[in-house]
Amino acid sequence: MWEKSKPISAELKIHINKIINCNYPNDLKKPYLEAKISELLILLLAKTNENNYEKENINLPEEDYKNIIKLGTYIKIHLRESLTITELATIVGMNSSKLKHDFKVVYSTTIFKYITKLRMEKAKELIVEKNYNITEASYKVG
Repeated sequence: MWEKSKPISAELKIHINKIINCNYPNDLKKPYLEAKISELLILLLAKTNENNYEKENINLPEEDYKNIIKLGTYIKIHLRESLTITELATIVGMNSSKLKHDFKVVYSTTIFKYITKLRMEKAKELIVEKNYNITEASYKVG
């Protein structure tokens, strides 16, 4: 859908997880999945119409874009650790101001909101799917 790959937003991940983890019985499952898939397609199509996102992203050098995508992966892997802007900026070789700006261009959110959202999603997954209690889940996600 795009020339450059883009990260999957938290909103899209939630919809995908609802589709994958559908627990409805067979008579309700098919209409539920059809509705969720339609909703997912609408969200994806809406993303293609976000001209502001594309225009801003075009001005980002390819190397910086790739570094921000790699940083997003790094954050996911090291989610449990204490992550600071200074450390993250060092990892991608940018100053903190440029990192914050470029990260917001690529992910449409701040670094700390992104980290918090990932931690909340992971904690929810641990609680719902693996029966962790809240204390265990919060410890596990940092």
